[in-house]
Amino acid sequence: MYTQASVSPSCPIALQGDPTQYFASFGSAMCLLPDLTGDNLIELAVGAPCENQNQGAIYIFPGQKGGFRTTYIQRIASSQVAKGLMFFGRSMSGNLDMTRDSLPDLSVGGAGKVLILRSRTVVGVSVSMTFNPAEILLSSYECPDADTTKAATTIRVCVTCTRKSPAGEVSAQMTYTLQLDAGRVQKRAVFPGKEHSLQQTFPLRQGRNCIQYPITLPECVEDSLSPLHVAFNFTLTGQSVLSEDSPTSLSEQVSFQKNCGSDGRCQDDLRINATFGDLRHLVVGVSLEVNVILSVQNHGEDSYNSQVIITFPPGLSYRTVSLIQAIFVVSFHVSSLANLGNRLTITTNVTSSSACQAFNFSSCLLAHTPSPPSLVPYAPSATNSHPG
Repeated sequence: MYTQASVSPSCPIALQGDPTQYFASFGSAMCLLPDLTGDNLIELAVGAPCENQNQGAIYIFPGQKGGFRTTYIQRIASSQVAKGLMFFGRSMSGNLDMTRDSLPDLSVGGAGKVLILRSRTVVGVSVSMTFNPAEILLSSYECPDADTTKAATTIRVCVTCTRKSPAGEVSAQMTYTLQLDAGRVQKRAVFPGKEHSLQQTFPLRQGRNCIQYPITLPECVEDSLSPLHVAFNFTLTGQSVLSEDSPTSLSEQVSFQKNCGSDGRCQDDLRINATFGDLRHLVVGVSLEVNVILSVQNHGEDSYNSQVIITFPPGLSYRTVSLIQAIFVVSFHVSSLANLGNRLTITTNVTSSSACQAFNFSSCLLAHTPSPPSLVPYAPSATNSHPG
């Protein structure tokens, strides 16, 4: 497009249609259009009547401050509006409302025909996602006490639809997809129906549209350190169209509650001790087995996904691992004024992370215990065999 300067013409904006159409007569007809995208800026329609062997096409360029963007947002070919129409886009007029719906229309001339192209209502969509409770409580996922039929949290997705066109009705169908633990192979949560994802369609209306679903944890959660990611994607169909600046996806996450104090940060204090039992010297050809006894203790707050890595020389081969002893310390104090009678039953669980098995220990205590006791239950030995 040329603008007249004080001395000589200049070309600050260069618009282009399909670069493969060399004889399209692009720009032989142009007209300004009222705001079509809801940004309060005018648009420009450019005709290319000789494009595609004289069938023709028109291009819509959006407005911007100081002119027009050089990339078109829509191309309308002759074959999209009328079969056999030739020289579509040889003339145009955009300052009219033939359909009396308060939305701008565009008249386009071709060989022996004039067509009226109607504009559609442009809507803007914003999406928010919340969880209730805001984090998955310990009681919802700690194995094996967790109730796998009760919702660990409820997700609520709200879609706010606003009309960006100066007039017109909002009429559209939204098809959305919700996915739990997107990108993970081992899913930890499900929607009703035991599905990890769901897809629904509902009529979108102007204003706030909300949906909600309960989320359950059907199995023991081994990885409670990584938050649960939820992905929301949608598409619109119908008379209204989505503005180009509206996002079509949203991803949020909900964390698992951790026993880490008021600051929410776990400060563990892991201590490890390793011995070889009674073995003092390893004699090749005589000592057939080497038993390594490891003791790991945590003197701080909870530690998640902790690992012990053992390296050994090539001459040795790994055989088995055995859980010799698991210690779970419980400290508590019962007031003599508590309305519990004079006895209180305590049950503790020791869990083997490799098999998700629980060993129960029960004790009956007197309420007037003079000092806070400590229970030290011992789990039976659990052995897991692996090929050497």
